[in-house]
Amino acid sequence: MRDLDRSYYQSPFMERYASDAMLRLLSDDVKFHTWREVWTAVAKLRNHFNLGVSADQLAEMISHLDDPIDYEMARQIEGRVKHDVIAHQQTFAALCPLIGDGMHDRLTSCDITDNADLIIIRQGLQLISEGTARSLHYWLKFAYDEADDPVMGYTHIKEASPVTVGKRVCGWIRDLLSVLMDLERITGGLKLRGIKGATGTQATFLELFGNDYGRLLEAEKFFAGELGFKDCYPITEQTYSRLVDVDFMAVLSKLAVVAERIGWNLRMWQHLNEVQEPFSEEQRGSSAMPWKKNPKDAERMCGIARFLKFMVLAASDTYAGQIFERTLDDSSCRRLFITEAFLAADSVLRILQHIGQSPIVHHDVIDYHLRQFVSLMASEHLLAAMVSAGQNRNVSYEKLQQHSFTAMEDIRQGRGNSFETLVRDDDHFAPISGQFDSLFDPSRYTGAAAIQTQTYLDGVVRPALEPYARVLDQRVDLQI
Repeated sequence: MRDLDRSYYQSPFMERYASDAMLRLLSDDVKFHTWREVWTAVAKLRNHFNLGVSADQLAEMISHLDDPIDYEMARQIEGRVKHDVIAHQQTFAALCPLIGDGMHDRLTSCDITDNADLIIIRQGLQLISEGTARSLHYWLKFAYDEADDPVMGYTHIKEASPVTVGKRVCGWIRDLLSVLMDLERITGGLKLRGIKGATGTQATFLELFGNDYGRLLEAEKFFAGELGFKDCYPITEQTYSRLVDVDFMAVLSKLAVVAERIGWNLRMWQHLNEVQEPFSEEQRGSSAMPWKKNPKDAERMCGIARFLKFMVLAASDTYAGQIFERTLDDSSCRRLFITEAFLAADSVLRILQHIGQSPIVHHDVIDYHLRQFVSLMASEHLLAAMVSAGQNRNVSYEKLQQHSFTAMEDIRQGRGNSFETLVRDDDHFAPISGQFDSLFDPSRYTGAAAIQTQTYLDGVVRPALEPYARVLDQRVDLQI
């Protein structure tokens, strides 16, 4: 359990859902430390290009970069100036008297906050990519193990042709892989805002560089490199385009709908008693009904995913509502939806991985459901076998029709499907009795499901997971 102050509201993500890694990334410590990294990167730039920051001033900033943040000092300053960036800049400056407030010379707040946001967003997307890869890894193993195990297929939530357990799960894997590829694309395309000034014109820094725009661009690329990026966005207003937020939030929303669909399928599967999520020895499904094994993890995943999928609307409205070079209403909204979306996405993936680590398959129930309906699908093959054995096709057809009608009535009366028994007991079909096991085997009717699954997993999914090999075997243990 994380230490919580129970006298104040705490987000459920703190105790119940999110990982330590994501909670740390989105912490105040990381946020304000990253602000300090940006100020220091600007100082490195000015020192490198001989723009008024000495080696001693830079060394002092670097030496205090990892010092604990004096939140009380920052809070007192913000109480006076009503500005969080100034408060934390002055708090850092108190540690660095050689440069003092000069560290913020010619900068605007978004030169600090937007660059820091992009650094943290990229790290958050990397964590989400790793979580997606881990979920894929465990569900891949499950799908591969179950690649050729038949299960009743459903269309319109009514019995249809059989598929395999692995083939059904492979559809989920396909969609998760699509999410992973989008995450990689978005993460790889992120740039820093750069040093753009109050309205994106770079006016104050251009003056510092003697109006040499080429040298300013060189310096901005240096700045990006110091913070681990290849480049900066060439055009911004006071902020980087909030369409960037829409892009990555849309991928998190896509993750949400994929996870919710998987969750609904798992819940339906557990309703059929065919596949269920892990259930621990002392776990209780209900406080009143001792027999219950509810799909609580899948339900929880659906609930959090439902919250996550709508977060993109907040990002979209924030982008659409930006008037001219910037309006400040984006600040308070982004402070909420970016952090909550990352925490929700992280939580959804932890639950999905937890279920995938040890799902429980009840093959006997699956086989029972298959035989309730699949035996009727054998009619065409039984008829062909009788003809091949030299029997009269019309007589055989009438026999099969009679048995199928009887079986369907038995099903309607709740007595189960008697078709296979009726055929096996009918002397008319004695000439093909040696083929009965094969003709009534559900796997005969799953087509290429097994080879489709194995080929896709080996040829597409495994190679896509290779870059994540170091994190794939990390397990999730949900305590609540």
